[in-house]
Amino acid sequence: MQLNRTVFNATTVYQCLTSVPFNGAISSRFIRYYNDTLQFHSTLGYLKQPPAEYQQPATDLIAGLGRIQQAINDNLFPNQYSFEATLQQLIYSAHDAHVQLVSGALAAFKFAAPFEIVSVSKDGIELPKVYIFCKFILLSVCYSESKYLIFRQPISWKTRQKVPLTTGHHQQSHTSTVNQY
Repeated sequence: MQLNRTVFNATTVYQCLTSVPFNGAISSRFIRYYNDTLQFHSTLGYLKQPPAEYQQPATDLIAGLGRIQQAINDNLFPNQYSFEATLQQLIYSAHDAHVQLVSGALAAFKFAAPFEIVSVSKDGIELPKVYIFCKFILLSVCYSESKYLIFRQPISWKTRQKVPLTTGHHQQSHTSTVNQY
């Protein structure tokens, strides 16, 4: 099966997305609807006050929806994209695949890059840096002070796992930064 896809310049897409006017009345109705929907999510209390060993920061989705509603009331969103991106950041703050929202302007396009990225800490203590994977492997093979590099992976935040550096096998971690609203 062949998919027909058109590739657009990211700047053009962003200009398109930010040109969609914001309608506060419709957005307020959506916030009320989504708030009602989230009330059925069973982990709201845990997300708001997670146990000490929980790996993600606390987030109060209901209070976050309230803050977004206040921003609507204060007319702070210049366009629909800004509203939806703010709502999406709140939803992502749950770090829960059972809480998702794909709608409106954000669903119109998908952003992608033609390369893989990896985030790596030199010693497992220093914050990881993001590299283009193929460049990272080339640099690491040519300039490695140690036979091990510490790869930070989503599944190993508690324990640091040493992975032998080889060009044939690698472990990678895709990263993204999400600001909590």
